[in-house]
Amino acid sequence: MSAKRASRSSKKGGGSIFDRLTDPSQYTGAHKHRFDADGKGRGLAGRDMGNETLVSDLSQLTRAEMRKSVDGKKKARRASKRASNASGIDLSNVQKFGTQADKAKVLLVFQNGDKHHKGVQIRVRKGINTFAKLLDECTKKLTITTGACKKLYRVNQETKKFGKITDLDKLNDGDVLLACGPEPIKKDRLPATVFKARVQ
Repeated sequence: MSAKRASRSSKKGGGSIFDRLTDPSQYTGAHKHRFDADGKGRGLAGRDMGNETLVSDLSQLTRAEMRKSVDGKKKARRASKRASNASGIDLSNVQKFGTQADKAKVLLVFQNGDKHHKGVQIRVRKGINTFAKLLDECTKKLTITTGACKKLYRVNQETKKFGKITDLDKLNDGDVLLACGPEPIKKDRLPATVFKARVQ
């Protein structure tokens, strides 16, 4: 520091910059507790303000403590929910607040004419709101040799029969489907696991 600057700072604050930095009366807030009445440092005792003291220094909040607080609230919510269920209260008619997103349907789609196809899971997201968009999604996820996906059939794994689907609303979560192009179902070349596979 130059002599001019040092003299300027000493005139302003009534002493050198070093005097002000080492003056405990200049410390406020949480840092004030680090010194005793005589101005001597309290060491570790000055850093530990106790649990009952209002924390004004965010550096005292560790990630672990914040995580404990969040986990504690989650456990309390779960416990209250279990208690409500155990007491026999019907929660089915309880009004929910905020935006409640519908659960996306998950489909397992196999490719027609490919014996070794293992099936592809397709999630019917919010953006797939028409049957045409579902066919487009199947075209992207599958490699149908005859071109784009034109038809979808629901696989009945018990009766080993196929039912044509033409409406998005008729699909159920966990349905197993067979995707075809313009060609008919090739029953002699069906995927090996089409009648056994389940949505994971």
